[in-house]
Amino acid sequence: MHVPDAAVGAITAALIAGIISFLGLIISKEQKTSEFRQAWIDALRADLTAYLTQVNAINDATKVRYADHAKKVEALRPLYIPLNNSTFNILLRVNPAEPKSKKLLSAMEAFNELTADEAKLTAENIRAVENEFLTSSQILLKAEWRRVKSGEWTFRAAKWLAVIVVLISAAAGLFVAYRALWP
Repeated sequence: MHVPDAAVGAITAALIAGIISFLGLIISKEQKTSEFRQAWIDALRADLTAYLTQVNAINDATKVRYADHAKKVEALRPLYIPLNNSTFNILLRVNPAEPKSKKLLSAMEAFNELTADEAKLTAENIRAVENEFLTSSQILLKAEWRRVKSGEWTFRAAKWLAVIVVLISAAAGLFVAYRALWP
């Protein structure tokens, strides 16, 4: 049975259009995922900054002389609320199983130990933990930024599949044109 060339062309065009439509759907979905990941990075960065700011504010507040312990507690309490807020936001945003997150969480635990014992809450101790916190934060944020920049793996695969489809379509078009002009 002989299938007319026009039918083969129509079927091929429909197949290519379907593949391109499917790839467009994948690409738009992955673009949205990357946008959400970027928003996650921005929110994490804000929480990391707020966390570090509050640790330093608590350190500064502990160095002030208070009339009595009750006044000190009263002065420090409002500083711990945003610290706790930032802490829980960070804990909910990072994956504790990932090595990059583990380093950040370790630095946060070290800050916890410092704030629990006022004698350890010195500028030198804070700077040491702060460096660890900043370094681990930067490594985590950079890794996430690279993930956003390169796209999700389905996006990368769809992009290459789209290139292959376009190349095959162009080759098929040239072949059909060649056959039509020089039978």
